[in-house]
Amino acid sequence: MIGFSIMRSNKIIIALRFLFFAVFSVFIVSTQCLANTTGDTNLYPVMTQNKVLWDYMKALSDTYPKRKFPPASASEWDARKPVVAEQVRHAIGIDGIEKTPLNVEVAGTLEFEDFIIEKILFESRPGSYIPANIYKPKNAKGKLPTVLWLHGHSDEAKAGYAWPMQMLVKKGFIVMSKDGTGAGERILTGHDHLAPCWTVGYSTKSFEIWDNIRAIDYLLSRDDVDPERLGCAGRSGGGTQTSVMVAVEPRIKSA
Repeated sequence: MIGFSIMRSNKIIIALRFLFFAVFSVFIVSTQCLANTTGDTNLYPVMTQNKVLWDYMKALSDTYPKRKFPPASASEWDARKPVVAEQVRHAIGIDGIEKTPLNVEVAGTLEFEDFIIEKILFESRPGSYIPANIYKPKNAKGKLPTVLWLHGHSDEAKAGYAWPMQMLVKKGFIVMSKDGTGAGERILTGHDHLAPCWTVGYSTKSFEIWDNIRAIDYLLSRDDVDPERLGCAGRSGGGTQTSVMVAVEPRIKSA
């Protein structure tokens, strides 16, 4: 019994030590953050080791011409949109790429109770083949609202996050889900697919966004897609891609 009591006491002491160090660490970090906040950084505490980079970035931003933001009216937004689109396209490296034939192939069809999945392959640029799934409601007629669904960091890629596609198709939407660069059937080396992109002179983002634009080209070539009800959405990294797509792709009506 004495030995058991000693063991319990030791465990309590160890637990208290861990609790003390955890609270003390949080206190030190919080104090350091508050001590290093000055001027414009009051809302965003900057650690000492990061302050050099912070100051550099702020000084660099101060050299840029100041613009009124956000625009005050819809007409100002419309006037600015093409400028922003051109800048974004140039920044991610897709402004000089030419559109080439998509060379679409249908690899097969899967049939479920409420919908079908068309398995397709298209060529976003010569030699770059993109596997994709097209979810379509069964017995659908006419032109349907359509969503390009973009996945995030998932090795399952177009087959991952299946519930949004199934939910949308059961509500009457056509949904397209494609494999992103280095994922799914296009996997290279897990999340280390950045290196191969850079070695051929492009960023991963340029591959992703260009493939997405060509996916829009494919969707609008279909007779069952309503171009006035074309949307884009995604999860995690797919949401990030969506935010870029609405800047460079005016054919997207909702995101």
